[in-house]
Amino acid sequence: MDREGFADWLDRFGNAWITNDPDDIGDLFPHTRFEWGGPFGEVWHEHDAVVEHWLDTADYFHELQVEYEILCVNASFGICRYKASFTRGTPERHQEDMILYVRLDDDNKVVELREWFARPVPEPVAA
Repeated sequence: MDREGFADWLDRFGNAWITNDPDDIGDLFPHTRFEWGGPFGEVWHEHDAVVEHWLDTADYFHELQVEYEILCVNASFGICRYKASFTRGTPERHQEDMILYVRLDDDNKVVELREWFARPVPEPVAA
């Protein structure tokens, strides 16, 4: 795993989040141990379950914008700060600030993804 491959995967992760295309989502997670919501959250082991869960939450995010900052990459894993900003059908913007721990295989596919996130209180909309 190198910085370029990790950045490529993060770009594809963001694109899949924005488009919610099942093929884009499934391509990220061909075989996986995906911890949704941190080390104490639900663990997903099956490809189809990850895609299904992702699509079940797709209507939750509108006008999604994402960005990331790679914090660490070595031969085994990468860690990044990942930020998302979105609406939920109102003008209020919501944010999520996450730390992602990612292990990729030689084909740049996820072997393991752990996610820790926080959601701040939404900023009020200016009148």
